[in-house]
Amino acid sequence: MHSLDKHIKLNALNIAWYHIIPLEQQYHYTVKQMSRPTQKLSEKLLSLHDVYISSFISLVPSDPNDNNDNNDNNDNNDNNDNNDNNDNSKLPKLLANILLFGALAAIIIFVINIISIKFSTSPSMGTFGDFFGGVLNPILTFLTLFGLISTIVIQRQELRLARTEYEKTSNALSTQAIETTFFNLIDLHHKIVDDLVLDIDEITHLSLDKPSEKFQKLLTSLLSQISISGIRMGSDTPTIFQGRQVFQALCIFLKTAETENVSIKDVYIRIQNEHNHILGHYFRNLYQIMKIIDRNDAISNKDKSKYMGLLRAQLSTFELATLFVNCLDNVCDRGEFRTFVYKYAMLEHLPMELAPSEKSYQIARLLEFDEATVHSYIYVSEINGEFVRAIRRCFIENQKGAFGDNTGVFFQENTEVLDEILGNHKSA
Repeated sequence: MHSLDKHIKLNALNIAWYHIIPLEQQYHYTVKQMSRPTQKLSEKLLSLHDVYISSFISLVPSDPNDNNDNNDNNDNNDNNDNNDNNDNSKLPKLLANILLFGALAAIIIFVINIISIKFSTSPSMGTFGDFFGGVLNPILTFLTLFGLISTIVIQRQELRLARTEYEKTSNALSTQAIETTFFNLIDLHHKIVDDLVLDIDEITHLSLDKPSEKFQKLLTSLLSQISISGIRMGSDTPTIFQGRQVFQALCIFLKTAETENVSIKDVYIRIQNEHNHILGHYFRNLYQIMKIIDRNDAISNKDKSKYMGLLRAQLSTFELATLFVNCLDNVCDRGEFRTFVYKYAMLEHLPMELAPSEKSYQIARLLEFDEATVHSYIYVSEINGEFVRAIRRCFIENQKGAFGDNTGVFFQENTEVLDEILGNHKSA
């Protein structure tokens, strides 16, 4: 009977010990019941436990800001991914080390107490049970919590990888959609070129006041040099041209129509004003292609240059020459088209060479423009026509603007040419 009462009292004390007395007080009481070597070992385990917890918390990644992920630079994203991968590779090792340390600590404590306490039916076995439960239970609880945290961290890593793969897939689909649109516009560009038609007689009689006989003979001679694909209308000289030959025939006409009082630019403006149906839709489509690529924020600057290079490769020599004339000041718009031509060096492949006088350039070995007109493509004009890039800086740094790496264009520090550019710009 006395033994039963003692057993009931011990159970009641155990219940009070584990459910009422705080964990910290349990630890200090248990340490007092331990031998001195065991006390030192337990204190060392507790200090190591705090160190591992603090180091683990420092490695747990914080929640990423989803709204800022799409606006990050591609290079910064790559660096962050590399850092995350390094942290993620260290984290499993740390988790395994801590779990292994906790298991070994529990086993060592258990073995030490078995060795230090003699097995018998004496009440000291109850003390051993109290010690074992008081020390081992917090360790096992910590390991359980640690395992839960590890599971959460691993799940977050998997979610991050899934999100990265989703972003890559989304970017690939976006790139595919952009390229599909771009190449469809390229196909449309070629169809527009194939459908172009130019009647020389139409612009000869309507664009010039009184074409002289000398003009007619020179024009006929130059047009006869164009390939036979021109449509002949009852004579040996073609008068109607289709496709890409429209640009060559137009350049020949501009060269022939130029006089001392009428410039190539003046003739072209009259053609565009009175016969805009010839090339109007061609240049509008070309401008829209460049505008779509330039103003798409999903495309990097490197890819924009790549797409513009592909577009530039579709243009023939005489298309580039006509583009040069079309984007001169006060010809087609307020400078928007010219800005794209400058920004993406669309005239890089335009054949250019110094004229014998060395004061002008020959474009496509046909049209001739003075240095001031050619050099005007080294600066960008805003919509209101004001400078946003210093002319002199372009001379000094050898920036070729719309001509890119075109070796046919030469720039040098020339005050007279610079003054002429500025004077023409102010008078325009």
